[in-house]
Amino acid sequence: MSSTTFQRLVEALNHSEVIVYVDPLRTRETLGGLSHDVISAGGYRYLHIAINVRGGDVRVLALLAHELQHAIEVAENPDAGDARHVDALFRRLASHAGCAIASCSETDAAIKVQNLVDSELKTKR
Repeated sequence: MSSTTFQRLVEALNHSEVIVYVDPLRTRETLGGLSHDVISAGGYRYLHIAINVRGGDVRVLALLAHELQHAIEVAENPDAGDARHVDALFRRLASHAGCAIASCSETDAAIKVQNLVDSELKTKR
């Protein structure tokens, strides 16, 4: 399976000063997310993503792509170096499409990337 969109996300992060850690999330409570807590050290910003790994490969990879897009949104904003600034960034970028709560940190770009990766992976099967 391959997705050019997923590959583009990884390449963009590889060329940034953001390092992303991804951990499996094994609860049913949430699909996953990007923590707004950022650690800055040695010229890098470290981000943490937790992803619910239940389900098929296509679903998991599309969801991971969604969260990697959020990491890119942080990488593209040098001021997003702590939780307060990341919160402010996502308030600015927020899309209320697909959000059931008022404090939603969803973005149109992440939704679009998730759908693209899902489509690319299903097409190449």
